[in-house]
Amino acid sequence: MINGIGVRKIAAYDRLRNGRGKGRGERAEECLVWKRLAVIFIVIVVLLGSGVFALVKSPQFDQFRAKLENKPKAKVVRLEAVSRGDLTRTVNAPGSIEPRNMVNISSRVSAMITAMPFKEGDHVKEGDVLVRLDSKDLVASLESTQAQLKSEEARVESAKASLVEADLAVVRARELLTTNDISKAELDAAEARFRQAQAGVKMAEQSIEIARSSITRAKKNVDYTVITSPIDGTITRLNNKIGENVLGTFNNIGSTIMTIADMSDMLMRARVDESNVALIESDQDATIYINAFPDETFQGTVDRVKLHREVWRDGTAYIEAEISINMPGDRLLWLGGNANTDIQIKTTRDVIKIPSQAVMDLAIDDLPSDIRKENPNVDQKKTHARVVYRFVDGKAVVTPVSVGTSDLTHTVVLSGLSDDDRIIVGPYKELLKIKHDELVRDEEDVKKENEQEKAAEESASEEETDTQAPGEKG
Repeated sequence: MINGIGVRKIAAYDRLRNGRGKGRGERAEECLVWKRLAVIFIVIVVLLGSGVFALVKSPQFDQFRAKLENKPKAKVVRLEAVSRGDLTRTVNAPGSIEPRNMVNISSRVSAMITAMPFKEGDHVKEGDVLVRLDSKDLVASLESTQAQLKSEEARVESAKASLVEADLAVVRARELLTTNDISKAELDAAEARFRQAQAGVKMAEQSIEIARSSITRAKKNVDYTVITSPIDGTITRLNNKIGENVLGTFNNIGSTIMTIADMSDMLMRARVDESNVALIESDQDATIYINAFPDETFQGTVDRVKLHREVWRDGTAYIEAEISINMPGDRLLWLGGNANTDIQIKTTRDVIKIPSQAVMDLAIDDLPSDIRKENPNVDQKKTHARVVYRFVDGKAVVTPVSVGTSDLTHTVVLSGLSDDDRIIVGPYKELLKIKHDELVRDEEDVKKENEQEKAAEESASEEETDTQAPGEKG
């Protein structure tokens, strides 16, 4: 039986348990604590969920899961669809840029330069006076030869008079011999003097011809003191100045005073390797790359291929081909500039072409038997076959092919591929290690997945920030 004191204690305990014994302030404070605990719990759950999501989407988790499942990892490769088009085979050759028409201006007489109307870089026309030389000595020489001619003409007259006198002496001697007034020896002496007089006349006449030739040469030497341009062109080099002496003789060309070139008609002198020269013909198109213009290309046409072999200064043998350059507008090219050219040998139309890097040499014994046997693209007499790797159902499938001509980047496939195939074209280090039926993935797909994962992570991070904000305010 419970006494009154016990009843009061039990009633107080019930009030305390039901909160009726607390004040209104105490109850509000307790409620606020519970709210804070709830917010903290929600934040912890969100953080744990984000962490688990990021872990599941991470490459490390994929590797871990693949290891648990004992699943091999796909190799990331670069794929390209087989395409059709035109392919042009080319032969590359180095060379230099030169004008087709270039002349060196030299002096044919030795004299001092008195005038040079043009300077380097000036344009000149045919017949323009380029150089004037001092002609005083040469004019004096001309006058001397003219005086010599007059002297020789006078000597001819003297010889002719001697001849007349000798002729009369012979006539008198013959008359006297008939009357026995002179001996036969005296007649013979008179006739000899007559023949000497005849020879003297001829010698004097030849001396006149010599004097006249000397005058002609002297006149030419005077004319050589005025040097004119033989072509239309540009002065590309000046080697002398006014007041300097130049050397020259009639038979040997003297020192070069200047160089004139027709800069409107340029060509490339290409050094074609001996192994490729048989492929080069006149009228073939060529693309020219000039070092001075790295961002431009020039078009040209093969004019001719020389018939003799030459040796470059590094010891390599070559055959020179002259390629005419199609000059664009007023563009000026520098003489002797280094260049390279791709001469178009043959163009194949509407063919399957693939990057040359995708074509591999593989030992025939390493090919799967079902692919190797009775394959028209596998020559059983050889040790290696040309192959490419097709992309089929996520795997690399080795495929023997027959190839044709190629250029610097692509190769023609004659058989073994169809227009709807996709092939593995890189990276090259992966091509060297890839195996038949190996799992592969397109690097573009991998790139897109990575971008999507990155976007998802950024979105989750933003959601986490938005979730934390209300708790901080509370």
